[in-house]
Amino acid sequence: MAMAMAMAMAMALAMALTLTGCRSVPEPRSTMTVDDVAAAFTSQPDLPVTNPEDIIGEECVAVDGCSAAVRADEISIYRFENQEDAANFADGLGENGSCRS
Repeated sequence: MAMAMAMAMAMALAMALTLTGCRSVPEPRSTMTVDDVAAAFTSQPDLPVTNPEDIIGEECVAVDGCSAAVRADEISIYRFENQEDAANFADGLGENGSCRS
């Protein structure tokens, strides 16, 4: 239960960072990559991103506006061409922040 809650919180944080442009990271959101977001997580204590894998080929073809995606053991990070596509994707994640059960 605690692991599920932690994963839901991590997904919510990733979406918040992506949608707000990671204001705590000095780089503007227009130039940030999914790898930059992953690096922002790993630079924080207790926010590991292990076994990251580029999943653009399998995920972005099915998600409107998706331009990049990385999946790690703890989190998946998506980049979108615009906020509307990102918001539509986030709306489909459900209450726990994950489209997977």
